[in-house]
Amino acid sequence: MSTLYQIYHESVARLAATMVVKDEATCEIINGRLSTLGREVLAEPETWKYYLNLSGQYHFTDTPMKVTSMDTHEEIDFTRENMDIHRATWREYQYDSRYYRELIARYPHQDMLIHGILYPVDMAKAIASPDHSILYFDPTLVESRETNLIPQLQEWINGLFIRWAANDYRINNSLFVTARLGILFMAMPKQIKSIRSDNCRTNMAHSYHIRRYLASFGPLDQYYNEMNEFQRLYFYRNIRYIMRNNGKDEVFRELVEKVMTKRNFPVAEYTLQQQDATIAEDFDPKIQYLRTSINGIPSALGADLKDTGQMLELQRTLARSNADENEYAESYIPAMARRSLAAQVETKTLESNVLDLKESEPYTLSEVLLNQWIYFADKGLYRTILTLQLPNGGESFKLSMKEAYIVYQYVYMLRLGVDMVTIPKIMAKRVRRMPLPTFEELRSITTREHTSDAFIREALKDNVLITSYVSVDSFLKVCQDIQKRMLLHRDLYVFREDLFQYAEIQLMTDRIYADIPVDMDNGQNYAQWLRDRGMNFEAYTPSELDEIMLNILNQATGLQLRTAMTLKDIQKAMLNIMSQLSSYSLQYIQQINEEAVVMFDWPHIRWHNPGGKAYDHLRLPATLAVPLDFYGRAKLHQVIDLSGVTIQEFDQHSAHDLDLTIGLEFEMSGMNQFIQRGVALGTLFGVIVEPPVDLATLNGKTFTIPALQSKPIADLFDRTQTDGFTNP
Repeated sequence: MSTLYQIYHESVARLAATMVVKDEATCEIINGRLSTLGREVLAEPETWKYYLNLSGQYHFTDTPMKVTSMDTHEEIDFTRENMDIHRATWREYQYDSRYYRELIARYPHQDMLIHGILYPVDMAKAIASPDHSILYFDPTLVESRETNLIPQLQEWINGLFIRWAANDYRINNSLFVTARLGILFMAMPKQIKSIRSDNCRTNMAHSYHIRRYLASFGPLDQYYNEMNEFQRLYFYRNIRYIMRNNGKDEVFRELVEKVMTKRNFPVAEYTLQQQDATIAEDFDPKIQYLRTSINGIPSALGADLKDTGQMLELQRTLARSNADENEYAESYIPAMARRSLAAQVETKTLESNVLDLKESEPYTLSEVLLNQWIYFADKGLYRTILTLQLPNGGESFKLSMKEAYIVYQYVYMLRLGVDMVTIPKIMAKRVRRMPLPTFEELRSITTREHTSDAFIREALKDNVLITSYVSVDSFLKVCQDIQKRMLLHRDLYVFREDLFQYAEIQLMTDRIYADIPVDMDNGQNYAQWLRDRGMNFEAYTPSELDEIMLNILNQATGLQLRTAMTLKDIQKAMLNIMSQLSSYSLQYIQQINEEAVVMFDWPHIRWHNPGGKAYDHLRLPATLAVPLDFYGRAKLHQVIDLSGVTIQEFDQHSAHDLDLTIGLEFEMSGMNQFIQRGVALGTLFGVIVEPPVDLATLNGKTFTIPALQSKPIADLFDRTQTDGFTNP
């Protein structure tokens, strides 16, 4: 049995074992047994042990369970609520793990409750669902494309019970229900595999079957993880055609489109050219190589014109002996090209040149994680316990998050060759203030002339509530939320072109964050501090110190919970696919930045706009104003068709505030009356409705002005204003 099939088989068995199927007969047996034991069973299903345990709640007859938290190393109650908080503990107690089996051994009669705590079912859904319904399955074990797996499995379960659920056997066989469920779940893995086998060669195929199929062509399956869903199904459907027709120009162009362009990777070709601008002086043309995009995505880095030496350097690592040939090739290639009868020749060199902007935000997630780790640990808000396992089978240590940072800092400086004598005072930079500044505080440092209340409300809304964190998952989540709001707060002021407005909003948003000095055992002798905890890092090599640092950093910040695949990995995989599926000798040059791009605000001059107005008119005549009597009553119901009207995206061309007024023009007795923002330019009208609708949404649509009650014309329209805020 292959390793991949073994993994697939175990995932199928796990899916079946963790699935929850409603069985009312089991519920009746549990209630009957409780009644026999003298326990009261109420009529409400919400109080029954069966449904309580399925939803992860204790029945009054259950024994409370306690476990040791993997997050804080404290003894906690094994409850659904605690598992939502202690996420590392929840991961360690997953089905069939060592801790799960130990817990089942300690509480053998509460396996349904244990399963319900780990994988809770909604009680209302469980009670309302028909008998034998699938109430829960592990969503990580069912792929998104397998849309028919659970419905077909449900049909199979229903058919099995219709055929074999002869309840008369329960009269003289107390274990009939148990045996029936046992047979059901023993047969379920085979049925899951059968459904997935039927899905082969369809868009609902499981990844195991797709991988095995692609493995017979190349093998192409080694790039499965780097492909997106479209590419996986594209090659699953078309790989045989591609293999039969590789080498054809149309197939190559299609591969460029599906492999590179779909992932937004540029592909450029190089053309050798004879440049004759200096031929009168040198008597020979100059040889150059012009880079031209072949998929419409411009290359990110480098010049489009290169000489022979630069081209050879780019291809140095593409073949084993390239480096040895470079010196000779740099002289003979131009000499041969100068004598060519063709002024330009297409080369077999293609390039994908990408700019990776990961971790290139003005405020990166890594910076937020590091500084919030320092701040929360010092304040006692980050209560996770970290396990540091030293390299080469060394000792393991339990460290608080505060201790973990002190060790991390010491090892980091030791790796740089700096011997730390005492623990320094540390500055946690740009951390979230606790508590948040109030509206009144932000209003007091700004002026209404340049900063409206809407800006302050926008800055204060949706900021995550800072609490205590006992798991790395919750800490990572709150840091992601802080970074998201931090970037939005920056956007609030960088899009302002008025210099006073820019400065005030920046001052306001910066008040939400602070640089805070933290103690972190400042002043203590580092060597003594480490000895008190039984640690000594002097004998470790630089690579081992790197391993220790990475171990601490990943555990403390939760970075190991994020995907490790980089843009460079994906680009390399896509180029390998292109190379593997090309029948001719093309060389693909991979170019991408190794380090993060440092972003900073462009220090351009901002002007102060003292104010100004511009007007434009769009006349949409309302013809259905019906006069009701001579004394000025009217009824208006008008549908205005804007399908032929284009409303320009004016707000995209200027960052200045644009005051847009929607007015209505009436023509009565030869006199035009135009009402604007509640001011009557005449005598008959007083106020106006401004329809609460964004004009950008009206482009090509039909907008209806609601029917109005009959009333005096001066009262026809109620003025409606909104104080909402939309960030550009």
